[in-house]
Amino acid sequence: MKKRREVINLPVIDLNQGKMLGRVVELAVNTENRKIEALEIGERALLKTKTVLLPFNLIHSIGSDAVTVSLNNDTAADSQAESKPETGRRLTDMKVITVDGTLLGSVADYSFSLNDASLADLYIYMDKPRNQLVIPVETVENFGQDFIIVRGKYIESNSQEKDPAAELHEYWQKLQAQIVRGGRKLEKATQDKIGEYVIGKKLSRPLYDQNGTLIGEYDEEITEEIRDAAVKAGLLNQLFLSVAVSEMQTRLEPLKKQLRDLLDNK
Repeated sequence: MKKRREVINLPVIDLNQGKMLGRVVELAVNTENRKIEALEIGERALLKTKTVLLPFNLIHSIGSDAVTVSLNNDTAADSQAESKPETGRRLTDMKVITVDGTLLGSVADYSFSLNDASLADLYIYMDKPRNQLVIPVETVENFGQDFIIVRGKYIESNSQEKDPAAELHEYWQKLQAQIVRGGRKLEKATQDKIGEYVIGKKLSRPLYDQNGTLIGEYDEEITEEIRDAAVKAGLLNQLFLSVAVSEMQTRLEPLKKQLRDLLDNK
């Protein structure tokens, strides 16, 4: 099994030419047969990513450090002819609701089989309480246009795994409340500190503006260009939280200290 986040940003290498074709920027899911249809590969340029379609059946292997393919000239040309898969969809950030109308949260990640590309589990981030829920794809009733519908009885009968990001969000809420009490001067000082802090850090998920334009990719190092684009879109706070979640996976305590320091210095 592989998770989406383990594949995003991997280099794609053609074994025949020893050439890097680009990096994986997204997985295209066919929700009708519930399989990964293709990988979108490309390179960033001025905050825009030109992607080309790589059908899953052309992949030789998905390793821990790279995706390998074995393309001839005809195959490569055909692959690059389509910029988007016709039926492929993005699942991340889709809302998940039960058949009885209970909103569970949003898709944070998903796993799939390397053998036949079939979806296995959906990883749902729940806002209230802040937990992570793992849902087998077999319990999905429908991948709708706006919502993913799942069977509620299964959800109720399974325990919920505590999301370690909950503590981080609590510290963030305290910081936000203190900023509000401090007024505009404190808000600007805090935003400046956050802007400095995120430079050189990595994103835990892709960041898009309100128009759907990509600001930063998963696991991408944040540059001043990316930070400024996030500020312009009013998404600096989301950028910081994405960085925090990424680093929390390996070192939660230092991040909690970072937030405590921000609080103590106000």
